[in-house]
Amino acid sequence: MPEETRRTLRDSLWVSSSIALGGLIVLTVLGQPRAGLALAVGLAAGSLNGPWVARSLKGELGFAFLSMGRLAVLTAVGVAVGFVLGAGLVWLTVLGLALAQLALAGAALRHLVAR
Repeated sequence: MPEETRRTLRDSLWVSSSIALGGLIVLTVLGQPRAGLALAVGLAAGSLNGPWVARSLKGELGFAFLSMGRLAVLTAVGVAVGFVLGAGLVWLTVLGLALAQLALAGAALRHLVAR
């Protein structure tokens, strides 16, 4: 894996982890620890997307096919965890997934602009 890719993945993981920890702390202090956990799990699951993308680029199957499968798995995990924590918290796991994707896109953009 190229060094630039590693840096992008590391930076997005750092941002996602920071948001997850911050959200967990704030929501726990506000008396909503399950909500904080739902957000954190969504961010953690969403953070898996970057390394999976990097690996799928080397695969023999089509990138679009693998992308749809990968996103379906991540979404299913997020929704399932949300339901386990409480049906009203599903949106937080999905939000965590989305924030992780924004962190990945932001890290990639940052490294692209820095070239």
